[in-house]
Amino acid sequence: MIFEIEREIKNALIVEEKDLLEIFKFITKRYKEVEINAECNDKTKIKFKNINEVTRFKNYNIQKIIKISIEGKNSFEERLYVTITNKDNTDSTAYFLITSKKEETFNYILGELNKWFLGAKPWYNFLAKISVFWCLFSLLSIICGILTISFLYLKFTGNILQEASKLNFTAPEQILITIIIIFLLYVICIPIDKLRRWLFPKLFFLLGKQKRTMEEIKNVRKILFSVILIGFIISVLSGLLLKII
Repeated sequence: MIFEIEREIKNALIVEEKDLLEIFKFITKRYKEVEINAECNDKTKIKFKNINEVTRFKNYNIQKIIKISIEGKNSFEERLYVTITNKDNTDSTAYFLITSKKEETFNYILGELNKWFLGAKPWYNFLAKISVFWCLFSLLSIICGILTISFLYLKFTGNILQEASKLNFTAPEQILITIIIIFLLYVICIPIDKLRRWLFPKLFFLLGKQKRTMEEIKNVRKILFSVILIGFIISVLSGLLLKII
């Protein structure tokens, strides 16, 4: 009897040195043959002799690691393969394969791997999954909300007919305006989505020079969240002052 499972990990991952050391130690305890391979953003492929070479890798922006694979094997029936990558911009950030003849060993390895991937999941996991289309949908919803409020305002102030007469568009013109608005929103969403992916990376190898990059990302996040918080407080206080006045 042989137990086997293949599984994809779809949550965001921040892989630190201690995480790689932990999983490498776990694999070397159970398998005689262990291989570590990596791939960089410039398509350079590297075969490491041990995990310390990985943690000492300079990892510059021009040659940073985007994929790490670790394989442990005793035989064809007793093996473990783990790959961590998001280079194809798919939904998954990691994949693993476990094969074992012993049910107890199989379940133990599966449980430990699930714990490891759960521990590497960052707090912003949800934000890392939002796509440009979600941003577009949000902006369209906001615009629809503004239009609805404007319509109700005009209706209750008795100026609806007067204002509507000024906007006497034909059907083709309305379709064209709608297409232009959607196109402009899409164009706006592209840089917004790029900023989101930089601020909340779906997969990040916190190794070498990328540690400094992550510090820069965290600083920008703090500034952005501070601006949003201050803006919210000001808007609330302004609303309260207007009511008092």
